Amino acid sequence: MLYVGGFNGSLRVGTVDVYDPATDQWSTSNSMETRRSTLGVAVLNGCIYAVGGFDGKTGLSSAEMFVPKNEVWRFILTRGFNGSLRVGTVDVYDPATDQWSTSNSMEARRSTLGVAVLNGCIYAVGGYYTRQS
Repeated sequence: MLYVGGFNGSLRVGTVDVYDPATDQWSTSNSMETRRSTLGVAVLNGCIYAVGGFDGKTGLSSAEMFVPKNEVWRFILTRGFNGSLRVGTVDVYDPATDQWSTSNSMEARRSTLGVAVLNGCIYAVGGYYTRQS
């Protein structure tokens, strides 16, 4: 289990804590490059992805990927909030090619949403939204 980023009551944080249920112990991993709260986190092919969030001043449109074998976070591109407007675009990252492509837009422009994958479908849940006109 991972606890990535967040808010400690005073500041947004970039820390990453890892829980090992076999030993019932928490450990600390390398921190992200950017402090983020209200971010999206996913694990794919052994890499951790931290997407969007809030740095205490503005919504973030960037994303980072942690590669365990190198123990390094690196920036990758994404969207969702451009600092002033919510966007409805859907960007798809292919880790095999390390490339982004654009998919069909969401019906509503959203930021601060949750995203999950289930049975080959992507679900965008909640968040702040603006209807497309």
